[in-house]
Amino acid sequence: MIKTYHISINMSKATLTTIIAILAAALAGYIIWAATRPQLLPAGGPEQPSPTGTATAAKPQTYGVEIKNFTFAPANLRIKSGDTVKWENFDSVRHSVSSTFSDLNSELLSVGETFKYTFKNAGAYDYDCGPHPNMKGKIIVE
Repeated sequence: MIKTYHISINMSKATLTTIIAILAAALAGYIIWAATRPQLLPAGGPEQPSPTGTATAAKPQTYGVEIKNFTFAPANLRIKSGDTVKWENFDSVRHSVSSTFSDLNSELLSVGETFKYTFKNAGAYDYDCGPHPNMKGKIIVE
């Protein structure tokens, strides 16, 4: 014999509306925070000048962009020519990295899948998610 249980919660419309408004405000705050948080430095910190006072040639770095909660985080990233960006999808839905710059296009990425791209030329590269064009990001290559 299968027993079923029903839970009834009596809540006024005003209380339910307040809860939904609080959740929406919290989600909006998180999205704004994720889109504007500072760029993470690669392991080893920023490039340091050599003892003679001249800058040393920087080794190419790999930077990560998380695809999470229908956002690219960080949404804006500043890197050097020769650096690589690796996007990883943490959402349960499939996303892509799509750009009018013909080489910067991924297949649809399922949860846990990644896409890497090495930027060889200076410039600003705007991109979005093919299925969700409201998801936007920008890579600035110096």
